[in-house]
This record gives sequence, structure tokens and C-alpha cells, in this order.
Amino acid sequence: AGMFKADDRLAKHANVGAVVFHTAQGDIRVRLREDLSPVVAGMFKAFASKPGASGSFYRSEAVPEPGAIDNFGGPGPPYALVQGRLDGNQRSDLPREGAPKVRRGHACLIGGGPDFFIAVGGHPEWGNGHTVWGEVDLDEMRTVDAITRLDVKKETWGE
Repeated sequence: AGMFKADDRLAKHANVGAVVFHTAQGDIRVRLREDLSPVVAGMFKAFASKPGASGSFYRSEAVPEPGAIDNFGGPGPPYALVQGRLDGNQRSDLPREGAPKVRRGHACLIGGGPDFFIAVGGHPEWGNGHTVWGEVDLDEMRTVDAITRLDVKKETWGE
């Protein structure tokens, strides 16, 4: 996927397509990164253009407290992300495309799909592990941040 600049964000007024997730907390506009990940961004664009397209966010984790370290040596838990899936989209064969270090606002595919997340915080510890298919403007992260503050059912894997 080539080299990525230290700050690879889209220009504020870049003329790119977007998908919008309508939630009870407000809209989340994800600008498509077809420059990084044309196939994956194209799939989200095509899905969003279907009548009745829907999905859900089912995992929400705030930014971890300073000093929180997990069993892998990275920050967390929690893991600073909001995770979702598009309804009826069971596609798990999407290609690995542009994968810069995950930064706040990046919309990333998990593996080959169908699940994805929007990063609430930066994740340099994940290296180049996730295809970045879109990005939420930093000044438009209010809704994503609000989702991480909702009351949630606490689950600990393995318990």
C-alpha cells in the first residue's frame, strides 16, 4: 500500500464521497478514502446507496486511562473504538488495502470484514494492521465520542 506521511488525513475540504451513519446520538459522516482503499471504500459506498441500507454499532470502548496496559503491552482496556457491522453484509473476503497507523477518526475494516470500527483514539501499537477505508473529521467526532459515553453492558472476554 506504499508509504504514508506522518499526517495522512484528508484535507478539510477534499472533494471525496462520504457515507453517513444515522444514530440516536446524531449523524456520523465518514469521508471515503478511495485514495487508500478503493475496493473497500467502494464497497461501503455501494452498500450505503442501496435503499433501506442499515447497520448497527454493537461495541463501544472509551479511551483508556493513562498508564492502562493490556496483556499485549498496548494501551487498554478499554480500546478506544466504536465497532459496527452493516446489516446483511456478511462479506469477509475484502482485500487488505491502505493501512497507515490507525489514528483518531479513522474508519477501519476488521480483517476482511464484515465488521469495522471507528477509532476514538490513535493506535500506533497496531502498526499497519487495519485497512483504513474512511475518516471522520476530527471536529465531527462528537457523535462517536457520545456513543462511548453511553451506558453499556460490561463484558470481559473469557469470563
